This record gives sequence, structure tokens and C-alpha cells, in this order.
Amino acid sequence: MKSIAGEEEGSGGQTPMHLAAMNGHATVVKDLIELGADRNAKDRHGMTPLDWAAEGGHAAVLAILVLSGRFELESKDKDGRTTLLDVAQAGYLGVVRLLVESGRVKPDSRSNKRLTPLSYAVQTGQSALVGFLTDSGKIDLNSG
Repeated sequence: MKSIAGEEEGSGGQTPMHLAAMNGHATVVKDLIELGADRNAKDRHGMTPLDWAAEGGHAAVLAILVLSGRFELESKDKDGRTTLLDVAQAGYLGVVRLLVESGRVKPDSRSNKRLTPLSYAVQTGQSALVGFLTDSGKIDLNSG
């Protein structure tokens, strides 16, 4: 019998940790971590709780997950997209900053379509995000 921390829910294969993260429930995420929930579990879409929190722009949940330590930040979904790529495309500057400054992500990571966080920021007209990424000194401005 599985514990509540790992029990699958819903048709997408999301665990309680996925559901708490995607809905921005920071306190529940903390509680599930304390119960030993798998923070790296992938649902049927190949997404982790971190991916869902990022997609929803839930900065508090992201901070809890990133700072909890034992977390795979470079995990890729079925399209080869990392959490950093997702939040860059959505324009969540604060979340991009948190991930890049953690030192645990590759700012030049590429999707299966060879797009980088900078590519997404440029395509979506996110000038503040473009500025942060270029000022970070951690990306190759001439890679294509």
C-alpha cells in the first residue's frame, strides 16, 4: 500500500505533491516534503511538481522545492524542456532569477527544438528577462 505522499491521483498521473505544487499550496508542499513525498516524480506528461509550480508562477512553492535540496532541477519533460525553459517562456523573471542564482541549472539548456531560455525571452519580448540573462554572464550570446 502506498503512502499518501506517493499515491497517484487523477488521470494525468499526478501525485499529491504534483497537485499541491500546481495549485500553489506552499504549506501543503512543505508538509508533503516532511512526509517523504517524491519531489522528482514525473506524471504522464513527464512533468515534475517543480514544472507545474513553474508553469503556474507559484514562486513560494518553487522556492520551497528548490531550497529543499534533494531535487532534480535539470529534469526534462517529453519535449526536452526544463523548468528554466518553461519559466523563461512564461516571463517569470523572479523565478528565472531564483533558478539561475541557485547555481543548480544550466542557463544555456536547450529544448528538443534547440531553444534556450534567452531564445524564449527574446521571442516573447521579455526585455527585463533578456537583460537579466545577458547580465548574468552565464550564457553564450552567439549560440544559435
